[in-house]
Amino acid sequence: MNSKWGLRTMAVTALLCLVVGCGKSKENSVSQQENLSATTTPVAKTSAPQRTNDGFSELAASLIQQASKQGLQIDAASSQEALAMLIRVYLLRPDLHKAFGEPDRLNVTMLLQWAAGPGITVEGTNAPTKQKLMPYANIYSSMTKNVTALETPIYATLD
Repeated sequence: MNSKWGLRTMAVTALLCLVVGCGKSKENSVSQQENLSATTTPVAKTSAPQRTNDGFSELAASLIQQASKQGLQIDAASSQEALAMLIRVYLLRPDLHKAFGEPDRLNVTMLLQWAAGPGITVEGTNAPTKQKLMPYANIYSSMTKNVTALETPIYATLD
């Protein structure tokens, strides 16, 4: 598979998941929208993060493996889902590519520092990003402490 086209496909998938929700059928989405517009009482959202079963988990596993080879130990069991969501957000935002590098040379150190800070605290036009990353705030903070203890930045390739 051409990795550039694979990443584009994943970015489109990520965008669709952000807009209509992951794992929901079109009928289910339309039905939920109709139900929400027909009721006057707000429906409480759950704070539990969504599972990422659409290729982002594999990218996260690859990132964990690459980081491990460079000296950053990440507990895959507790961090893979958080990294999968961060990768999803990163692929959707060209401004993050400019700040942290393209997928073929991603500065993981800087991306994690952003996710633990501005990624979960900045309001405004990036509110959807904040909502997606906030459930993983403690994990990003923990990974950031580990990565800043290293002397050199961690780089990875998303493919």
